[in-house]
Amino acid sequence: MNNAIVFIHGFAGGDYEYRPIISFLQSRTERACYAFLYKEKFGQISFEILADQLHAFIITNIHEPVIDIVALSQGGIIARQYIGRYHDRKIRRCITLCTPHKGSLLAYLGFFRGIKELRPSSPLLHAFDCKNAEYFAVYNPLDLMVFPGWFAKLDCAKENKRIIAPLHQLTFWRKQTLNYILRVLTS
Repeated sequence: MNNAIVFIHGFAGGDYEYRPIISFLQSRTERACYAFLYKEKFGQISFEILADQLHAFIITNIHEPVIDIVALSQGGIIARQYIGRYHDRKIRRCITLCTPHKGSLLAYLGFFRGIKELRPSSPLLHAFDCKNAEYFAVYNPLDLMVFPGWFAKLDCAKENKRIIAPLHQLTFWRKQTLNYILRVLTS
């Protein structure tokens, strides 16, 4: 299969968040993996701007006919904003890992625009739909970043997979998570 996988990191993150996932996938598939790294990691700007940056990245760097996205934490909101805004027909699937689809109560502690957009009452979170891609969501009931953890469930997802880990970020690297991502991407 000649499809690409785009990885999007989360709040205050970087490529270290998904390196274990890429290593796991590359040992089992021949898919090209691309890392979208954005500089505004602490919620300083809106998700619309981050979606525009993702759009520029995809246009410039990815030439495969079909793209799957694996997005960690707030990276899933960037992906959903991009998919909803650009209606990119190349996007086939979007797998989100601990993404605050329904917001996070923790976001009430922040004052930057991007953090405010992650509050459960945010109009941004209620404006998304799932018409332009297949969505799969992983949620962790013990998650303290996406709080409560079930806020990472996505009502319109094809599947919401519950994976338990003691910390938000550890959910990304669990063997159960890696196998789930592989199953979704190869189905």
